[in-house]
Amino acid sequence: MANLKRIDYMKKYLLLFLLIFLTTGCDVKYNLTINTNSYDEKVNLSVYSDDTLYGTIENNTADVTLKDENKKYTKNIKKQDSKYTVLYQYKHNNDSIKKSKFITSCFKNVNIDNSNDNINLSASDFNCIYMDDGVSANSVEVNIKTNLKVLDNNADKVFGNTYIWKFDGNNYSDKKIEFKAKKGFQLKTASKSASFTLLVIILPILLIGFIIYKVIMKKTKNNNSF
Repeated sequence: MANLKRIDYMKKYLLLFLLIFLTTGCDVKYNLTINTNSYDEKVNLSVYSDDTLYGTIENNTADVTLKDENKKYTKNIKKQDSKYTVLYQYKHNNDSIKKSKFITSCFKNVNIDNSNDNINLSASDFNCIYMDDGVSANSVEVNIKTNLKVLDNNADKVFGNTYIWKFDGNNYSDKKIEFKAKKGFQLKTASKSASFTLLVIILPILLIGFIIYKVIMKKTKNNNSF
């Protein structure tokens, strides 16, 4: 009897999870920030809906846990006008990232190797666009952000230090993610580089201005002495 109750609970949990992660017609953004020994995972869903659907989602959104563990993701639901957003977050270490509920649920083949000097992440056979029960997503965008030195990747596009893959109904079965970064090698962020460049430009200008000011003041003083 206890086993039957557990099975019913798991079915309900899976249904709610899929309902949130793959609400028909929504766009999903998966964001993973990779550091040397930590990973910040965020899954963001934005859906336009009526108040009834929002109330259903708000009251029945399933708690998401790591694979085979009871450690929960933080969950936040917001509504603005006719749009609501659901955000799941988890701060991983080198071990827990391999148990990410979203990664392990949506990719049949996943390999995350962070045991040596490099971080290697590969994922294929994406299966979170169309499900057997008709649940679907318009698109899923995967963003990997890092300040580590990236050695190899097959991203669709790169924007600064963010590597972007887009899955949709036309490419999800064939698209793969390949990503390799070097541990401990931190690249300068754009803001720090820009600040340094600005400082290099401003300092000489200030110095030249000060010299001109001193020359003018000296000439003025000499003229006044006559």
